Amino acid sequence: MTKATVRDLRYGFPSVLSRLEQGETIAITKRGKVVARLMPPSTAKARKAKMPDFAGRVREIYGKRKPDNFIEWYIENRD
Repeated sequence: MTKATVRDLRYGFPSVLSRLEQGETIAITKRGKVVARLMPPSTAKARKAKMPDFAGRVREIYGKRKPDNFIEWYIENRD
């Protein structure tokens, strides 16, 4: 496990981020004591964090035809 200080995070975050992207776990220290640990996300958790398929939902409701005014439709159908 690599160590980085709070100052390293403040002034050199890109280097800390690159180490995280390489899969390293980083212990964050303040005045010599570990205050936090940064870990890269596991691949299973990263796959679960998908954006909703808004276009798919519109296709479900309308099929191939598009709503005339999407904003008005959204305001009427939000629930």
